[in-house]
Amino acid sequence: CHLAKRLHDLGHQIVGNDNMIGGDEYNIHDFVEFHNVDCCDFENMKRIMKNCDVVYHCAATAHEGFSVFSPSLITRNTFDASISTFSAAIACNVKRIVFCSSMARYGGQKTPFTEDMKAMPVDPYGIAKVASEETLKVFSFDYSSL
Repeated sequence: CHLAKRLHDLGHQIVGNDNMIGGDEYNIHDFVEFHNVDCCDFENMKRIMKNCDVVYHCAATAHEGFSVFSPSLITRNTFDASISTFSAAIACNVKRIVFCSSMARYGGQKTPFTEDMKAMPVDPYGIAKVASEETLKVFSFDYSSL
């Protein structure tokens, strides 16, 4: 919501999607071309991303401490959704992917967290976020010459 507003204020066209599991249409600005599409839907993600220059991937089912009770759902809506989003962006020749991770990647380490700290997730949500980060790093090397 705030990211879309700021980018719009800077003159960018905004296209967004959400499966609305935890979302509310009330939060969608009228200037957003919105698609009620799950990030795991690779074909629809490619359709939505056509002609996009930058993808901000902020989607996840962030139930952190509760994720041990629903690891399959968390993995699907965090890791699988990320990989589908990254893959669709690559297929559409998007120029940049911005991935929003989580402090859950640091686990129970002492705060304040710093980016040079080792990832030590303690639940399926944190693990899914770190796995998404690591996969995106690999993609950035594999597809950098395209």
